[in-house]
Amino acid sequence: MVDATAPRFESAASKKSTDATAASVWGRAGGGELARLTVIETRGDAVEAIHEVAAALCDDAGTLLRAFGPFEPVTTWRSAAKPFQLAASLDALGAVAGPLAGATASRAGALAVATPDRITFTDADLALGAASHSGQPGHVDGVNALLTCFGLLETCLRCGAHSPVHVASADALVRTSALPSPIHNNCSGKHTFMLAAATALGDDPDRYLDPESRVQRAIRDRIGTLTGADVRTVTDGCGAPCFVLSLSAMARAYARLAAATADATPEGDFDSSEARPRPTSLLGAIGRAMNREAWWMSGDGRLDLALVQAASEPVISKVGAAGVLCVALPRSRLGLALKVLSGSDAARPVAARFLLDVLAPGLLPPSCLEEDHVVRNVAGRVVGQRRVV
Repeated sequence: MVDATAPRFESAASKKSTDATAASVWGRAGGGELARLTVIETRGDAVEAIHEVAAALCDDAGTLLRAFGPFEPVTTWRSAAKPFQLAASLDALGAVAGPLAGATASRAGALAVATPDRITFTDADLALGAASHSGQPGHVDGVNALLTCFGLLETCLRCGAHSPVHVASADALVRTSALPSPIHNNCSGKHTFMLAAATALGDDPDRYLDPESRVQRAIRDRIGTLTGADVRTVTDGCGAPCFVLSLSAMARAYARLAAATADATPEGDFDSSEARPRPTSLLGAIGRAMNREAWWMSGDGRLDLALVQAASEPVISKVGAAGVLCVALPRSRLGLALKVLSGSDAARPVAARFLLDVLAPGLLPPSCLEEDHVVRNVAGRVVGQRRVV
């Protein structure tokens, strides 16, 4: 018997007086009971897990174009919010985007974001500020460099410590008998920019994560504008405010990230080192950086890096914990948001591959994310599979 009082996902169609409208919009975009998207995981001939998926595709005008799943869930955005949190932090620092002044020949035309006091950030810095990084040595060195640049100490970070996501880096740390520190936290780049912004705004640096601090209010306002949604927050794993939104609101923000990146970046310029005009919007600069320097915002073997490297055109990909993934497609000015309702990160790449094949045919080669579709035992032998049904 189903317990009618058991917790369920909040639905976008269950809020306020717009219930019927929200449900009909989701239905007109293809969502509903007949649009279920499910990833099943098998071991041999036995079904081991079933993961329902919901997804939304929006354009930069905010229109919901496609919907997958029986209803539109309202859920936590987690780390997929990071490019927009970074944009607000940079804005608080008074930063502007433009060409890198005094670049060497090898970095001719390289993008920089600079503050009025001449602190300059490259693409790699911006990607690290929007990162859920793996804690590899380069990531740690990069965050250290940002802290030094701002005149801050690692002890000021309030994100907490965890072992590097990258297994070899975590093992190397153990061999030195050193404990993980806040800089190894996958969110340490975001926190560094938040802390610097809070300091610039005159906030108490010990309270930069307070939802009512100036920096967090600025971030909340920015996300409300980009998503077009009423913003509410809970607490993320790193202690920062975590945004609770409908999937279409997430997709809308990523469509606007796609448009900002496309508007700011000349066609074909994502991979060019030639000197050309560069992004003039902070959001466009961040999007371009996340595409050009995807390793800095993810790491070896990570889903975001795999999608960016394999795609036949520029893509911006950002995971969020508990089965969230958001993708921006600059050339088509579209944003995709998906949520594995079980929270499974293992099912997420399988759902992502299916959705991108449907919505952007030819974007990914057949081999992309192949390994994520198989289940292996400890010895490495294939014993099952993950697939969409």
